[in-house]
Amino acid sequence: MNNLVLRQIRKAFGDENKVPQGLSLFLQIVSDTYDGFDKDRDLTIRSLELSSQELLEANQKIRMESERQKAILLALRSATAVLERNDVKEWLTSKDDAVRLANLLKQLVERQKQHEVELEDSKARTEQERAKREAILQSIGDGVFAVDLNYRIILMNPVAEQLSGFLYAESLGKYYRDIFKFVQEKNPDSPYPLFAEDVIRTGKTKKLANHTILVKKDQTKLPISDSAAPIKDAKGNIFGCIVVIRDASRQREVERIKDEFISIAAHQLRTPLGSMRWIIEMLLTYREVPQRVRDKIELIDKANKRMTILVNDLLNVSRIDQGKMKSEPQLTDICEIIKATVLEMDIEAQKKNVAIDIRLNDSIPKMIIDPKRFRDVVENLLSNAIKYNVMGGKVVIAAMLAANYIYISVSDDGIGIPNKDQERVFSKFYRAANADKSDTTGSGLGLFLVKSYVEEWGGTVRFQSVEGKGTTFYLELPFNVKNST
Repeated sequence: MNNLVLRQIRKAFGDENKVPQGLSLFLQIVSDTYDGFDKDRDLTIRSLELSSQELLEANQKIRMESERQKAILLALRSATAVLERNDVKEWLTSKDDAVRLANLLKQLVERQKQHEVELEDSKARTEQERAKREAILQSIGDGVFAVDLNYRIILMNPVAEQLSGFLYAESLGKYYRDIFKFVQEKNPDSPYPLFAEDVIRTGKTKKLANHTILVKKDQTKLPISDSAAPIKDAKGNIFGCIVVIRDASRQREVERIKDEFISIAAHQLRTPLGSMRWIIEMLLTYREVPQRVRDKIELIDKANKRMTILVNDLLNVSRIDQGKMKSEPQLTDICEIIKATVLEMDIEAQKKNVAIDIRLNDSIPKMIIDPKRFRDVVENLLSNAIKYNVMGGKVVIAAMLAANYIYISVSDDGIGIPNKDQERVFSKFYRAANADKSDTTGSGLGLFLVKSYVEEWGGTVRFQSVEGKGTTFYLELPFNVKNST
């Protein structure tokens, strides 16, 4: 029992054994409470003692550290004075730490001087390289300008100044489209593609659109060509775009003369081809013609048809280039045209055992479009899908309406288009290398015409292709397409 409680019991009862039984239990609880209090007090005191001791030790450490820091500071001041006098002999007999410190500081000063020399050499080399790059840039015969990630001009060579009419000094830091105003020759009022933005976004080199015009500072117009490419640092991070532009006036004149010649030649060929066609059809009507002769006539007939198609394509290309392509838009059921074209191409498909799967959305309404040109588009895409397919392959043509756009796709599982050729697919007279190696014929004009027609209607055409696996062409046509006349 607690001593304090025990003393009080003895004072009241004379002996702890005389305490009534009921009161004894209560007094025991009080005694236990006092004992608990004593233990808590002892723990608190002990904690205070420990805290005080730790505090003293911490203060002692702080004082020692402070004294050490003062000593170091004094050594540094002394070492600095020694270094200024460039004499460390007085430190050789004492203050070993300070001697080492002084020597270390002297080495640091010497190293700093060496770094300064190396830095000057590096600056000189950098300046030499900059001067070389500047000389190269100045000597380039094409116009060159570069933009940063905000599409502000950061570089411009004299040829670019000459072509645009703007000086580099007045162009620096400005949005590139405010200096280099590009428009499409055939449609100057339509927005020109944001090619620099596209290059920085995709990280891919991009050629300027065909028949691009640069509107100079004095508002004169200059035909140009060439491309834009991303600028990357050593880690491959894009930090800008460089654009190379070239005066294409002579090139356009050559193209004009060539187109003129093609147009004249095509017109001159059209009449004899028509006459040959009439004679061939007449000969094929005679039953008396021997089979071996008939076979030869049919071969001539096929050649005549191919030549007629080529001549018509040449004429259409010439009209497009001269801006003389006439369109005859009318309310047209494009689904019916697709179905009819598939039926006409069925014989060609059967020769290669190619199946054509038609997937048309019933909700597609009639639309205002040139039916003849639309048929040419479908025929070109289907013909290529069959022609460059594998034996026993499959062609899928699909169409659907969504968000005021009609989406048409033509896919095959044929030879595909090599990556190196994909950039030039829509160019005139161009055929991919694997197409030339295959047993197929073609003028290289079909896809050029497809793209020209679709863009004339305000639509877009693109494709996906994997060599050896197949190709899919995608058309996107605005439903309320308005054709020019």
